[in-house]
Amino acid sequence: MDTVTYVTLMYATSVPTSEFFGRERELAALDTELRSATKSGKGRLLAIRGRRQVGKSRLVEHFAERSGVAYGVLSGIKGTPVDVQVRRAAETLRSSTRPLPALEAVTALPPGNWYDLLSRLQLVLDDDPAILVIDEFPWANESSPGLDGLLQSSWDLMFVRRPVLVLLIGSDEAMMDRLFEHDRPLFGRLDGNFVVEPFNPGGNGAGSRRLTFSRRGLRHPAHHRRIPGAGRAREKVQICCDPRRRSFSSTHAARRRRTNQPFRRAR
Repeated sequence: MDTVTYVTLMYATSVPTSEFFGRERELAALDTELRSATKSGKGRLLAIRGRRQVGKSRLVEHFAERSGVAYGVLSGIKGTPVDVQVRRAAETLRSSTRPLPALEAVTALPPGNWYDLLSRLQLVLDDDPAILVIDEFPWANESSPGLDGLLQSSWDLMFVRRPVLVLLIGSDEAMMDRLFEHDRPLFGRLDGNFVVEPFNPGGNGAGSRRLTFSRRGLRHPAHHRRIPGAGRAREKVQICCDPRRRSFSSTHAARRRRTNQPFRRAR
């Protein structure tokens, strides 16, 4: 039988797991935004960005699941026709553990485009708090130019008048910046602009993912990489943690340069 040794990965990824560890400060910040929307009875619009595989989607999904309010998550899909994206979005909205009210009725017929879907979502929001997540918003806007204008119209007509927390997530930071500049429809409507940083084990002490080592090499749910020349598990752990090894030195040095800021407001 292979001997398996566990070590800690220094940052979180967005691969779904049955358990969620750490990110307490990020969750607390999102809790504050939801309480603000609930107390004021008015919508709040947040942009959440960060590099790919840092854990943005998993963080927000966990926040929505534990919030106790109705929520819906939909996502843009790069390089996919708009009609396929919105049909998939409707299916994802219905799969929520606490779906938005009357969602089944308004999505009984598949929506034809983003305007159709956003118009239907306006009908399901009431005076109860809710969370709406649009993941990979830049990809959705790229495949359907003018989507940010449609969202701005929906925001001004309905979302801002309801206690709904709308979260726009994107991995392309340059595109996220561009979407909220002064000449774009959503300019001036953001209530918060946050960056999810790679997990720092010196920060809140949790939130780590696990790597498993065996004689077959390095295995991880998101990253699979063999380490040649390492026989026993202990040797493999030493290789992984040795910054002098070429294959790991760049990422190791980058992680050491990270400051203790797992979740910060973008400038």
